[in-house]
Amino acid sequence: MIFTSKTFTYKAYTYTSSTSGINLDDITIKLDKQRDGTYNISPNKILVKIHAAALNPLDVKLYNVSVWPLNYFLGKRGLGEDYSGTIVAIGEKVKKNGKFKVGDLVQGLAFVFIPNGTFSEYILVDTSNSAEGELTHAPKNISLTDTCAWPEVYASIHKMTAGVDLQDKKVLVLGGGSSVGRYLIQYLKVKGAKEIYATASPRSETVVKELGAKGTIDYTKGPILNSVLELVQKTEPFDIILDCVGSDELFPKIKYLFPKLGGHYGTIVGDSVVYKLSLSSVLAVSRSIRRSILSKYNRLPYTYRLSLGKYDPDWIESGRDLIEEGKVKPFIDSYYKFSELDKALARLESGKVSGKVILKVEED
Repeated sequence: MIFTSKTFTYKAYTYTSSTSGINLDDITIKLDKQRDGTYNISPNKILVKIHAAALNPLDVKLYNVSVWPLNYFLGKRGLGEDYSGTIVAIGEKVKKNGKFKVGDLVQGLAFVFIPNGTFSEYILVDTSNSAEGELTHAPKNISLTDTCAWPEVYASIHKMTAGVDLQDKKVLVLGGGSSVGRYLIQYLKVKGAKEIYATASPRSETVVKELGAKGTIDYTKGPILNSVLELVQKTEPFDIILDCVGSDELFPKIKYLFPKLGGHYGTIVGDSVVYKLSLSSVLAVSRSIRRSILSKYNRLPYTYRLSLGKYDPDWIESGRDLIEEGKVKPFIDSYYKFSELDKALARLESGKVSGKVILKVEED
């Protein structure tokens, strides 16, 4: 891309609070003047023309909890984390590194609080900032549109299972039919888990078993605790329980679900899915944090991990390799045009999605 002035402007969806609504705004970035009189992006940065972006529940959560005083400190910001696209400009330091070049097809994960998010025509990636520089070349075996479907979910399972020995373990996945759950089941199979069980609706049961689950528990029939206890009594305890949806239902009887020497409970959500700021959501977060602290000081009969914070440095490369090798595949629920963000968000919030909802910023 050739720049002829000291600024570059494009469109992106932004908001300031949950009451202000989501707006399509102009985003302007400053460019550096070069010795020859032309302009370019800063030395450590990469400009990607976004082809597609995937919606995540976190997008809705952050928008809904954006109330005072949070919106006062954060200001205007965008939505979206996952994206795929084409590199159209590259800074001099990045160019010398040799890993990326103009024209490369890439996908990445943007930190949730960057100004314009990924529901945007372009994204400026700062390679010196680990929160923004999560970028890698797109796998060759799926379309560029579908490539945006995996970074956030794979990052979540990679973080949730980091340091956990999965080989020959019996694992229960809570939310097996969710986007994260489907990736997790495939990942557990790749990592050599002995037996995988998952909670799932009848609508997802077939695909969950095809991905590698030995059996499923139908959560639509009501509380799952008794069903999980019955399964343990008939077979053997679970070595690992991994929660993809946000639940505290198993904790009253958790010691009966793990071996006497303890097990591992991992979650990327905590005790509850927080879609709106409320007393119950605050209490749920508090319980998860308390449990994490107790586990850290060995005050629980099992280990508990609420996976928040930074990702492991190699996650995006390993995820791309698994996709390209065909060991893990993404699932797509639906596609929407860039102008149809409201419809895409409504679909995400419907509770009926089966895979990723994708916003096509650029038509194929």
